[in-house]
Amino acid sequence: MAKSDKPYILLDTMVVAGIFALTKKGDSTERNKREWKRAVSKLREGIEYQGITVSPSVCFELMCWNKDWFEFVATNSKKIPLFNYSNEPIKNDILQIAAKYSYKCGENYSGCAADDNFKLKSMDPITAAYSIKHNHYILTENQRDFPESYFQLVAVEQLILFAKNDKKYRRFLCLIKPKNSCLFL
Repeated sequence: MAKSDKPYILLDTMVVAGIFALTKKGDSTERNKREWKRAVSKLREGIEYQGITVSPSVCFELMCWNKDWFEFVATNSKKIPLFNYSNEPIKNDILQIAAKYSYKCGENYSGCAADDNFKLKSMDPITAAYSIKHNHYILTENQRDFPESYFQLVAVEQLILFAKNDKKYRRFLCLIKPKNSCLFL
C-alpha cells in the first residue's frame, strides 16, 4: 500500500466472508450480506480514509478456506478494488512487526499463561502490522486479536443476523485504529 495522508480501512477475514458469503446460499444469507454491508457503510461515515481493502494475509486465509474462495480472490484481485492489494508481496518490515505483535499480544491474552513461548496464532498479526505501520483502520468483529493495549475503539455497529431457521442473533462490528505504532517500529 502506498503512503498517503489518509489511511485505508482494512477488512478482517470474517468481515470479507460476511459481505460476500460465497459458500452459503438462501434468503437469510442475502439478508445477512445486506446487513454486513449496511454496518460497514455506517462505520465508515464521518472518517476520512483513502479506500477499503484487505491485506495479503486475509486474501491468503480466504484462499486456503476452500476452492470457491481461491477462485474468487484470484479472479477478482484485478477487478474489485477491495482486493487491489492481494498480489503485493509482504515486506520483511511488516513480517517483523507482525512477529513482535504476535508475541506481545499473546502475553496479554486473557486466560493464557504469560510465557515467552505463547504467541497469537492467526493471520491477524499481519493485518495488525499493516495497520500499525501505516496507521490504518481495521474493521473486525474479533476485537480479542486487537487488544485495547495496542488499538483504540473508534466505533461499534451492531449486526442483526439470521440463522438458517430465521432466528436472529447479534454480532458487533468494530472499527479500530492503532494507539502507538512506535512500540513495534
